[in-house]
Amino acid sequence: MLLASAITPSGLTWVTEAALASLPGARVFELDEFDDRDTVRALASMLGVAGAAVTAVDGHGALTSVQRTAALVAAFEHSAVASEPAVILVRGSVPEMVADLCSLAIVLQVGSPGHELTDRLTSMAGVASEGGIEWLLATPPESAAITTATAQVAQGSALGLSIRGVLVAPMPRKTDGWPKHVRDAAREQVTELADRLFGVPVSRSRAGAAPAFSAPARHGIETSVTRNSGGEYLLSLTIPGLQFCDLEVGVWTMDPSYASTHLVLRLDGVTAWRSLDPTLRRCVGVEAVVAGDTVTVPFVPDAGQWPGVENDDEGDAQ
Repeated sequence: MLLASAITPSGLTWVTEAALASLPGARVFELDEFDDRDTVRALASMLGVAGAAVTAVDGHGALTSVQRTAALVAAFEHSAVASEPAVILVRGSVPEMVADLCSLAIVLQVGSPGHELTDRLTSMAGVASEGGIEWLLATPPESAAITTATAQVAQGSALGLSIRGVLVAPMPRKTDGWPKHVRDAAREQVTELADRLFGVPVSRSRAGAAPAFSAPARHGIETSVTRNSGGEYLLSLTIPGLQFCDLEVGVWTMDPSYASTHLVLRLDGVTAWRSLDPTLRRCVGVEAVVAGDTVTVPFVPDAGQWPGVENDDEGDAQ
């Protein structure tokens, strides 16, 4: 499944053209075509909170999130069995929508483990976090839009989406009467975006046409775990565009047996949950360090989880 979105409404035409050029034979669907009322009702009933004070704005936001999550799951399940590739056009922010899905999946795993709907959301959230869902984004060559595109790619990468590419369109053309300084400024915006999003394909429209992004999608986040001389495990994540976002980092646990089961990244208000491996779950996270587009989180072995660790002269866990 290829999700396609644009920073501006007019960009949907451009991103659709690029998506069809990238995936010949694909069928294009609007996300709203997947109107799964049964799933909406099921989700709404499972998320009721007794005694909660809910404003009209809160209620509208929650309902919109549930509707879009239900539609996204339906689109994903359709794509899994369809004979041809599917392009799903999304109006609005793809990272925000996927983040809502992943957060709901976490909530349901805690509150309704084993439920059929929990399994459906968890399955899709897992595929997304492992790079199994592609995304193509379009943006005009304007400073504010380029800034928004940078943040969205960082958010999508943190969530685990495979970034097919970023299309910059429409480009001002001489044949349309645009002066040279405007055309040069637009090309500079494309270069700046490509520099910000290292490794993510960035292409611009040429001669009024959108290019194909034929290369395999890039799994935007790069993760590594090393161990330093002090015995700490260092979890490092490199995310394209991270340095242009406001970042908050924390840990969270859904299992009281462990100090941490997930790393939580909040980029410009969008929350990404990264599941920790068994080794890091037996550790306690300490203050993160951010350098450029890389965030590193040290994890100290929890003495309660590593019997004898304090007496080990080699620093290896027993």
